[in-house]
Parts: sequence; C-alpha cells; structure tokens
Amino acid sequence: MLLALCAATLTGCVVNPVVGQLDDFQKARAAGRWQDIADATPRDCKAEENGCARLYAIHAEANHRLAFDGRADKAVCPPSSTVPQLRLAADEFARSLKTADSSLDAAERSKLHELRTQALYCLAENAATIGDGVRLANAANSEAAALPRPKALLWQAMTQLYLARPGAGNDSQRCQSVKAAAARASEAQALAADSESSALLVRIARDSASLKASINGCGG
Repeated sequence: MLLALCAATLTGCVVNPVVGQLDDFQKARAAGRWQDIADATPRDCKAEENGCARLYAIHAEANHRLAFDGRADKAVCPPSSTVPQLRLAADEFARSLKTADSSLDAAERSKLHELRTQALYCLAENAATIGDGVRLANAANSEAAALPRPKALLWQAMTQLYLARPGAGNDSQRCQSVKAAAARASEAQALAADSESSALLVRIARDSASLKASINGCGG
C-alpha cells in the first residue's frame, strides 16, 4: 500500500465535512474503488487542519493509479491519454505536501515526493513540445532531490537523460546532461536494491552512451 490507512478514530466526523470525506476516501481506498475517489472533488480545508494532507494524498494516489493502469508492459510511462490524470496527481501530491497537519508521517511524505517525481517525469515524456518537456523534466529533477539517495539518483539519471535529447538545448548543454545521466546511473547501480531498478539503470547507461556518441564534441 502506498499510503497507510489512518489507524486512529477521528472525532467530529458528523460536523466536519473534511473529516467526513476523508473517512469516505479511506473506505473507498481500502476497497480499491480508485475511480470513485478520482471522480470526487476534495474539499478545501485549512492547511493546518488535521487530515488535509491525507485527503489530498489519497485523491492524488487514485489519479496516479488510474493513469498507470494504462501503462504498457515494460513501459516507464503511461500514454498521452492519461495526461489529465497525471497533471491532477502531480498537483494534488504537491497540495498534500504543502499542508502542515500530522496525518502523514515522514515515510509517507517521502513516498508522495517519489510519486510526484514519477508523474512529472511522465508528463515530460508526454509533453506536446520539447520546451514543455524540458520544464517538466527540470521540475521532476528538483522533486527527486527530496528522495532517499538511491531513488534520487535513479530519477535524476532519467531526467538528465531526457534533457540530453535533441532539441532540449544546445550541444554543450546536452553533453553536460548526458554525462550527468551516466554518472548518476553508475552511482545508482551500486545502490539499486531491486531488479526493476537495476534493469532500468542498465537501460539508462546504455542509452546515455548511445546519445553521448551522437552529440558533437561530447567525447571524453
């Protein structure tokens, strides 16, 4: 489970619509009714109101899950048809992370940063223009900095590889990015703890070498 369910009994559910909706979201989440959550509009609440962070996080998770249900086998990202869900997920993850209540612990907040990084990267992959893609890839790269070192390196390797593709900058900028991608992938490979990450890092290293060879003056 990406987000732990609240174990404590919440009071005031009858008079507090935010807490009432959170209870509905948690029940739907436990039942796997992601579409019901995604179709709902989270209530606005004060940033310090307990439960706000979890309310927005569950709504973001629902949209993220539904988007990635459309991902092809072995693909990193889902297709462009999922962009609205990815965009909403990225926004709602950010909204959750900005709240000051204590309904999410440090590990759960770290997971939100990871899921937002993934959503931003996949928005870049599905961007209408390379300019939009570069902006989103840079945002994903920045978001990844909040992750534990192994995961940060993996996502930064991916975003730097994106920033090295044709059209993302001049040859000097692209060369710098592809070298950064290779360096981060190499460091991450020593820390990778699962086969999926290891396979992806091997692919990044291979693609970095191929792309580097295609950029003028990028030897050495």
